[in-house]
Amino acid sequence: MNSTALDAELLAILCCPACRGDLHYNPAGAELSCAPCGFIYPIIDGIPVLFPTNVKARFEELFQRSWDSEVRAEVYDKFVEGGESMMDMHHHLGETRATLRMLEQPSGGMLLDCGCGNGRFFERYSPDISAVGIDASLNLLRICKKKGRATKLVCGEVEHLPFKTDVFDRVVCVRVLQHIHDQPRAVSDMVRVLRPAGELTLHCYNDASSKGVVKRIRQSRLGPILNAPFRALFRTMSPFRPWELEYDQYNTVPQVNRWLRQSGARNIGTLGTGFGFNKWLLAGFLVAKWLEKRHPAVLKRYLAGSLRTEETVGRWWPISIVMEKFVIRAVKTGNPGGAP
Repeated sequence: MNSTALDAELLAILCCPACRGDLHYNPAGAELSCAPCGFIYPIIDGIPVLFPTNVKARFEELFQRSWDSEVRAEVYDKFVEGGESMMDMHHHLGETRATLRMLEQPSGGMLLDCGCGNGRFFERYSPDISAVGIDASLNLLRICKKKGRATKLVCGEVEHLPFKTDVFDRVVCVRVLQHIHDQPRAVSDMVRVLRPAGELTLHCYNDASSKGVVKRIRQSRLGPILNAPFRALFRTMSPFRPWELEYDQYNTVPQVNRWLRQSGARNIGTLGTGFGFNKWLLAGFLVAKWLEKRHPAVLKRYLAGSLRTEETVGRWWPISIVMEKFVIRAVKTGNPGGAP
């Protein structure tokens, strides 16, 4: 286990993810420890690994997860910032622009990127902001560090944030919530680490969108029935194939708003982004792939127009709450239950 010195600013805000108590730093042994819990947390390549368990004793078990492999991390790193197709780049641009539009970045302060992955947003944050990243994938964090995108990185879970209470001015979480089993707890913990009047920006897939409907069909018994004729006729086309992810729980705006109120925060703005049919219709039925091969200029013009339209109508209610994704900007009130 290789290590470098732990950033002093990062060390000052860390706590045990199990009991939230203080941690003892052992630079010689490249580890942190919690005396009350008896847990030891190794520091790998300068990245503390802080899950709510004795990580040192369970390290091999924890990091033999298939989704955290080096190969999967490299594939994600390539795909998440545009991949190799026009459609992938369209999704990346729309997602990035919508998030940054809702994110307030005044001078200074501390920002936490929850589920930062390969660190694609770090270069877009204001340079005078002290940014910290956390992700459950150690290999993605290694990629982030190798690219020089961030120095304050932690491997851990969003629903068990290993940070002290009231330390961040802003928290950002982009397309992560759907992978978390205890979603209300994750929202609550993101609010907890915010300072009073701090802001949370949540970017989520929308269960109320057309893509959400198609997702439910593909996860049901109806999916194989609908998919069969397309496979029989075209072989390479499977628009209703089984959903790729074992666990992928989309959300709705009212649902997330309820969790925010229960956690002591309130929604101060919602933006819709993305047209779901671009993914399940144009991509799923191979229309986009055919256009990119035969008429790339046509697809390029369409996607540019689609992005402009998304950014216009995404501000309009009720369209904003039925688009492919939504971005919520919330402020910490410190009053669980919704009181101002």
